[in-house]
Amino acid sequence: MRARRSLVAALGVALGAVLSPACSLLLHDDASQCHTNGDCARFPGTLCDQGQGICVTGFFPDTGGQGGVHSPAGNGGGSSPGNGGAGALSATGGRGGSAAGAGGTPGASSDGCPDLDGNGVRDCLESLIPGADFASGVAGWTPEVGITQSFSSGDGKGDPHSGSLSITNPLQSAMTSGLTMAGSTFCLANATASSYDVYLEVSVGPASDGVVQAGITFGFYDAADCSGMPSGMAPTTLLDQTLTGWRLVQEIIHPGQGTRSLLVRLVVVKPFDEASAAASFDNLLVRAR
Repeated sequence: MRARRSLVAALGVALGAVLSPACSLLLHDDASQCHTNGDCARFPGTLCDQGQGICVTGFFPDTGGQGGVHSPAGNGGGSSPGNGGAGALSATGGRGGSAAGAGGTPGASSDGCPDLDGNGVRDCLESLIPGADFASGVAGWTPEVGITQSFSSGDGKGDPHSGSLSITNPLQSAMTSGLTMAGSTFCLANATASSYDVYLEVSVGPASDGVVQAGITFGFYDAADCSGMPSGMAPTTLLDQTLTGWRLVQEIIHPGQGTRSLLVRLVVVKPFDEASAAASFDNLLVRAR
């Protein structure tokens, strides 16, 4: 067990290549919840694990052109470079997306919400995600099955009048090895740009055995309201807890032709046999390029 945990920690920058394709369980009482991906349409952003007969969200095997593992290392972002840290994992996306640096020190804030991209415009005035500085709570975000989300007074810029979105992943399975990735989602409707800049501050919380990561990924949908099955996904950009405090994630995503909406996922990753893990998220800037 200690050897397996050490291996997981060593692969914090590039998940997936030697790990089994674990998934986050969507709990259901039926013995067989699905037989095909179409059976999981009622659970947006999921696919059918035909071996277990359940709809799942998280890591999927590379099968038949769905996109495999992509794991470049980050070089840091923000106003000063960090130590890198977050690579990326292409979960199911066939349409691409660009992993970028993660782990830098966030840029300086101005009055109210910050200007993480340094373009002279406060992020809350240009982000396509409403209320993404979480100063007014976490309305609009939907926790995935079994996940706990809440408003936290801890703020990426230390603003006592603002806060952040806190997500706890308690999903466990004694029968499944590897990692579980799950979190909270927001549908960015009518999103038709060919590429987007993404900035996000993440604070990775402690875990019972010290193995936890957190970050962001996007599902691409041909429908305008994130309905149906995703046509692709962006690589998952993650930070681990070795980068303490609030850190900056920065990336560019390319949804691909035909995409009309984006399902934004803020996720917490942990081993299936770990009791619980948490992270906080703040100041999410998503803007069309």
